[in-house]
Amino acid sequence: MAVLLIPAVSLPTSVLGLSNASVFEKMPETRKQELVDVLVAHLKQSLQQFDQPACRVNIQTDADWLTANLGRFSSSVSFSQLTQFNISGVAVLDYLTGEQKAQLILQPGSGALVNESVVREVFSSVVQSSDQKQLENFLIAFSQSTVQMNGTSIPPAVSDTILNMTLEALAPRFQTFSTQDFTLWFQTYLRLFLPAIGPSSLSVIPRNVSCDSYREIVKGLDGVYRDLSATQSQNVFSYTLGYLTSQSSQGQSCVQSVRNDSDWLLKNFGQFRNLASLSEIIALKSDFNGVSAATDLTSSQLAELCSVPSRLHGPQDVNTVMAAISPDQFASFFDIITPNILVNASLYSSEVKGAFLQAVLVRGGLSSAAVPDSEVEQWLNVRLEPLLSSLSSADVAPFFNITRGRSCSTSQAALIYILFCNRVRRLDSLRSSFSSATQTLIYTHIQQLLAGPNVLQCYGGGSFYVFLRNSFLGFGFPDLSTFLSLVPASRQREVVLTLRGSDSDSETVDTSLSNTLLGSISTGELREYLNGSTTVGSDLCRLLTNYNRTTQYLETEPVVSAAVGRQTLECVWSRALAASSPVEVDQWFKVTLAQYLPFLSSKVINPTQLSGASCLSYRRLVSVLGKNYDYSGADFTPADVYSSIRAYLNSSDGAPRCYNSSDPLLNSTAWFSNNIGTFVTFITLTDLQSFVSDGQIGVFLDNSENLQLFNNSGIPANVTTYYSTQLYIQNPNFNPLRYLTTPHTKHYTTQLYIQNPNFNPLRYHTTPHTKHYTTQLYIQNPNFNPLRLPGVLLCGTPGTAFVSFGATDSQDILEIIKKNCQQIPLEVTAALVANLPTISTSTIQLLGNQSVGLTEGQISTAPPKVISSNLPTLSSVTGWNQGQVNIIIQSITDAGFTINSGSALVTLGTLIGGVPSAVISNIPSTELLAVSQNPTFITNILSAPVVLQQTYVQKIVSVDVARVVENVPDALAKYIPPVILSSPTSVNVSLINKKSWKQEQAVVLFSSVASASDNTEELSESILQGFTCSSAEKLQQKVTQLVKACRPRPGRSKVFLKESQLTCMYNYVKDDPSLSFTDLPSDMLLYYSYEKVKVSCRSYFSALGGADFSVLSSVLNRQSILFKNARACLGITGVGLTRDQVEVLGNMACTLDPTSIQNSDPLILEKLKNCGDLSDSQVTAVQTLLYSGSTPYGKPSSWSVDTLNQLGMLPLYLKQDFWTNFDSGTKRTFLRFFNPLIRKQKIQISKIRRFFTESSVNIKLGGRAKSACTAGNITEATIADPSFPFGYDSAQFDSCLDSTLLKDNLAAVTEKVVDTSFLAVILSKLNQDMIVESRNARIEYPGIFVESRRRTANLPTQSRSSDARPLPHALTLPYPRPLNSDGPRVWDGLLLLYPSGLPESVVRLLGPTSRMATVEDISKWNLTTVDTLSSLMGSVNGDWTPEQSKAVIMKYLGVPGNTLGTSELNEIGSSVCSLDVSVLRAVTAASLSVPAVLRMIHHYVVVLWGSCGGPDHWRTV
Repeated sequence: MAVLLIPAVSLPTSVLGLSNASVFEKMPETRKQELVDVLVAHLKQSLQQFDQPACRVNIQTDADWLTANLGRFSSSVSFSQLTQFNISGVAVLDYLTGEQKAQLILQPGSGALVNESVVREVFSSVVQSSDQKQLENFLIAFSQSTVQMNGTSIPPAVSDTILNMTLEALAPRFQTFSTQDFTLWFQTYLRLFLPAIGPSSLSVIPRNVSCDSYREIVKGLDGVYRDLSATQSQNVFSYTLGYLTSQSSQGQSCVQSVRNDSDWLLKNFGQFRNLASLSEIIALKSDFNGVSAATDLTSSQLAELCSVPSRLHGPQDVNTVMAAISPDQFASFFDIITPNILVNASLYSSEVKGAFLQAVLVRGGLSSAAVPDSEVEQWLNVRLEPLLSSLSSADVAPFFNITRGRSCSTSQAALIYILFCNRVRRLDSLRSSFSSATQTLIYTHIQQLLAGPNVLQCYGGGSFYVFLRNSFLGFGFPDLSTFLSLVPASRQREVVLTLRGSDSDSETVDTSLSNTLLGSISTGELREYLNGSTTVGSDLCRLLTNYNRTTQYLETEPVVSAAVGRQTLECVWSRALAASSPVEVDQWFKVTLAQYLPFLSSKVINPTQLSGASCLSYRRLVSVLGKNYDYSGADFTPADVYSSIRAYLNSSDGAPRCYNSSDPLLNSTAWFSNNIGTFVTFITLTDLQSFVSDGQIGVFLDNSENLQLFNNSGIPANVTTYYSTQLYIQNPNFNPLRYLTTPHTKHYTTQLYIQNPNFNPLRYHTTPHTKHYTTQLYIQNPNFNPLRLPGVLLCGTPGTAFVSFGATDSQDILEIIKKNCQQIPLEVTAALVANLPTISTSTIQLLGNQSVGLTEGQISTAPPKVISSNLPTLSSVTGWNQGQVNIIIQSITDAGFTINSGSALVTLGTLIGGVPSAVISNIPSTELLAVSQNPTFITNILSAPVVLQQTYVQKIVSVDVARVVENVPDALAKYIPPVILSSPTSVNVSLINKKSWKQEQAVVLFSSVASASDNTEELSESILQGFTCSSAEKLQQKVTQLVKACRPRPGRSKVFLKESQLTCMYNYVKDDPSLSFTDLPSDMLLYYSYEKVKVSCRSYFSALGGADFSVLSSVLNRQSILFKNARACLGITGVGLTRDQVEVLGNMACTLDPTSIQNSDPLILEKLKNCGDLSDSQVTAVQTLLYSGSTPYGKPSSWSVDTLNQLGMLPLYLKQDFWTNFDSGTKRTFLRFFNPLIRKQKIQISKIRRFFTESSVNIKLGGRAKSACTAGNITEATIADPSFPFGYDSAQFDSCLDSTLLKDNLAAVTEKVVDTSFLAVILSKLNQDMIVESRNARIEYPGIFVESRRRTANLPTQSRSSDARPLPHALTLPYPRPLNSDGPRVWDGLLLLYPSGLPESVVRLLGPTSRMATVEDISKWNLTTVDTLSSLMGSVNGDWTPEQSKAVIMKYLGVPGNTLGTSELNEIGSSVCSLDVSVLRAVTAASLSVPAVLRMIHHYVVVLWGSCGGPDHWRTV
């Protein structure tokens, strides 16, 4: 800070110079203060010098000195500093500022503050100052200084003086005051002096100001409310009342700018509102709502409010009012309103009165011991009297607490009880006004009061029952439990003895005590009492246990109610179950409990209750519950009963409970009937074996009652199987006559026949049985004649049982099973139909839907007219194979049925698949278009060969290329050539969206459909799979939405995308922060870099878990990178994964190495079920994990067919060592389910082939050495079995498969056989040289099929040899027949069927067998139609070698007129690569029937370029 160096001698001059107005005003305040500090310090040092005469020239007064030495700077000097210069403040008042004058008055020790004259003089100078701001400055400084002086009190006279003088000074200015001015003065400047307010000062305050200004004045006065005397407050209130009255207009005063009535009250009255009456308030605001402003009203104001009923609009208003009143004001409040309620009771609603009552009871504190009894009595008898009628359930407890809380001596107990009873009587008189809940609570609290220690002192004799009645009055009567609780423990025995009555002979009854409490009670009185009890409870058991007339009561008195009946039964039930003699049991169950047994409950039949039952009582109970017992009202079911039976009969040592051969009461062998009865339908095999061991069950098996019991179709199959097995193990001579007219189950009878092959099933003529029964019968006795079985039992007979039947028997059985069986296995139908020598109209009508069992051979030998005439039946049969429909179509065509129209195609129904594509090509396109609207026709054609569907679509396309999308049915749209879709004239999104498209079609459609779509979320999966980068470039604004539309969504199939599509999507959306991982296709997430997802990596990997990791190119090595990142994210440190980690990773499990798999949580098996493929090492790891026994599938020793079913698709990959854990029967059962499943899912044939090999462990495969058939001749039934050819190795397959049978069932065989060694057998049999004995020599006939086992050729006896193979039944020509060069070759009387090789009808059905053919074999095939070419080239049957495919195609092209046209190219596919360039040169535009398809060649070039050796191979194209 700069120091002002001024010589002392020149100081006055310097001061005067600096005090110049122009200089002083421009000087900053900080600079002024610096100068003041220098001046004051200098003056202090020179104080004596200034007293020298030379320095006091022209200075006569303190004012002169102040002017000379400080000039204008004196205003910046505090008054305390001026006093150091002996300046008299009063003398220089005109020179002092307002702040300095305030300091003058407040100067400690000066006495000025208590000197009213000084104060008046000083303050007069303030108000008279020409500087109007001096007054404000004075008041501000005065207030601040007072605060700094730590609350120095100001004498009232001083406050009064300053206040009055200020107001008088301001009076002329009030008219110019704004609202803010009033705020400043009354809430700031005058705040300190307002406690001196009085009539004189109030008279100065204007009343003609605005409401806002008035409110600011009131607010200032309200701030000193606590400092005012009652008189002052009244004066202020009078001022407010006067002002507001003057402002009133139509009953509204100063109502502007208020939020509500409370706000109006506070703003206009402040705390002075407490002095107003409610009527005064309402006079100023006629619509004043006292309830809404309750918190701002006094209790007297609220009492005034509540005294007018119309002001309360419900209990909520009362609650609001009472919440604003403190409990200590309740008495005065209710002293005011109670008289009003009494007078105007009808005007107060029950709810309003109830709210008042509740407020008192909850908050009034009347239960406190501190409240005098007299006060309590005043409340109960006076204040609350008019309110009791509104007592609610919530009020009961606090009401009774008033009395319960009274503290008194024993001598006062009766008085309290009397007081209480008076209240109860009053409540009873009002009972009709109480709700049921309230009455119940009153009852409860009466009970609680009576449970007190001194209440019985009030009992003065007579009936204790009456005593209680008088105590409870109309509020109810205690149940037995409560009743006993009201009697002190020391006297409860007395009560029980009383109830025993006078006839007790077991104990001496204290009659005096009995008379004192209960007196005697008869059974009728007991019933009356129990009838009035709502709940009896466990105490009834105490009563009935000690009551010596319980038996009489149970037998003579009607059951009180179902509830009491159940409780009564529970009380005596253990005694009934303990009965150990027949007489006792009969007495309990037939007499004593006769009325009560309908009330049995889950409590009395549960395992715990029954565990202690005697065997006789237990058996009687089982009988009671099993014989027409009515469960409709019971809380348990027969299944619950069985649960208790199971627990009771469970035996730890295998010995049957309740059986003792030496005890006449327990030696009955009808053990199952006696102890399980009709509940046997709930039994499981585990249960049965836990009841009695195999070694001890034999004694019961042959009992007729047990046999009758197990003749129940509801019993689980494995139970009856076990029972039957044991029956015949234990009793080989069992007499099945005991089964007459008895219902049995499949497995039961199965085992019956296993053990007793000679059993006569005709005795079952009215008995329903099921398939497994008969299946096992024939396993054990293959020669059993099923004609001896009744109709229903035939439903389960295995097909092999019917192989040797004659035609008549087979027809009879067909009629029976058609009538009795809902589902007939195909193998049964196949076996029976095979026995029919000829097929007639009656045969087909008999078969109906079972006509599907006809073999190809039978159909081909049936008269064409028969087949044609039964077309309506045959066309509705489902399940035909390709060979059957081919022959049926050929047959009806031969019979004259013409397929030349759309209606004809519809007529064919399910046979449409046998129509040659050439026939479709010759039908007018318009006809085909018309039938496209027939949904049944479309359903049928979808099961037809692909070439037929393609041909049909091509014909529809030719009708109108521009309308191809509209014309082609949705399900067939996938056959529309993509080139036709490339330039649509219009885009109907809805129409396109409904159709099924291939990906190459979707690629063509995607851009136009996505552009036209308003909602990308609705685009179908088949359209979305067409996403490409080129289309994305045209759809920049929609790309993100299109990507999101491909995300996994519930109820929608997955959108299958290729890697190029996924990476394109990724590049478009990878930097979009608005997208979550679940917004994106799971497969697309495969390409995210870890850095992008690191922050939320768990969410990322969780979403990624749904991806198909097989879409990744191996060159990118993404799989290992992703797992490495997952390990870092999830904290995977070891070789295995926890359950949580497995759950997060999901399908990534498919990429894990064997070590990780076998060391992970078993949940990984569930994830591996979703994998498209598993490596050999992964499969080994899966098996290792399964072998550990730590998975949900248990240990290998516990595995069953259920285990295989639960493993999902994993069995497809498992190895031989896994399959060794299952016997052949288990595997066969599983294969009957699994084989159709994997065929339906079109699993690669290589996988199915491997699966067959691995699962056929213990069955020698691959050997071709000729041997006798030991595995069982292969019949039509064998082939129809879904597990076929399981159970055979190739040698047995060769030996057991008759060639003619193969011919007659070729399609059925080739669609199931996949093993290459088996396929080689099939092809060999088709190509084999037939060897027979002629009359003179042994002759070989190449290419002849052997005949069936049923017929031989019509050869002379002497020509037959014992080792000759029989000829086909088709050979019916007389012997000998001359050679006809134009027809089939006849050689020495033998018909050579295929002298020129396999006919086309056979070639078309070869399936996977075709892949076994050599080029030489193929050269001998008849291959003329594109249908056959299509069937051969299908990839589902496996891959061709280039040589094979070339041979097949060239064989086809070798037929005159056959060329590589559109259809051929479609069917050949990539096999076109095997053709020579010279063949491709022959492809001309003329050979393509649809000109537009020329452009398809480009498609083939693009697709097949790499596999066909590059451009040289395609140069000619």
